[in-house]
Amino acid sequence: FLATLGNSYFWLIGLVFQTNIIEYGKSFLQLNEMQNSLLAAVLALGIACGAMLASRLSGKKVELGLVPLGGIGIIVFSIALYFTKYSYLATNVSLFVLGISAGLYIVPLFAYLQFTAAPSEKGRVLATVGVLNALFMVLGALLYKLLAVSLGLHADKLYLVMGITTVLVVVYICTVIPEYFF
Repeated sequence: FLATLGNSYFWLIGLVFQTNIIEYGKSFLQLNEMQNSLLAAVLALGIACGAMLASRLSGKKVELGLVPLGGIGIIVFSIALYFTKYSYLATNVSLFVLGISAGLYIVPLFAYLQFTAAPSEKGRVLATVGVLNALFMVLGALLYKLLAVSLGLHADKLYLVMGITTVLVVVYICTVIPEYFF
């Protein structure tokens, strides 16, 4: 269940980050729509590279030790986006490494869910994960609306808040499931 929640948090933060990229690019980097879509592509490319790196580092086993490593990267580079807001290059580097960190975070969690589910329950477990992921994306949209629209939080500060929130999530995950450290 906790691995499912950790997995779903990835989708919540992903929705918030992808939605926020457009406002961040317009407000701080004065980007047009095409340039903003390149920021989103850099993040997506980073996630793909992180997923492949997680696969390579894990070998033929589920390597849960990558979860806190990826979580720490998400924290550091979410917060970095607060400071890189006036540099297109620094923003792209932060987004790319943030994506790599996200790949390192999500792949072991999803592999763990697939590996630990009994063969007769695997379909039900993965369907439940999908439903929770969708629910967390809805929560992410509501969170974005609350923070960015209702409270008027600027795009840079939204990344900062999400980075700090991720500190709490990673600490909680690693406290409750200490084998993630090994």
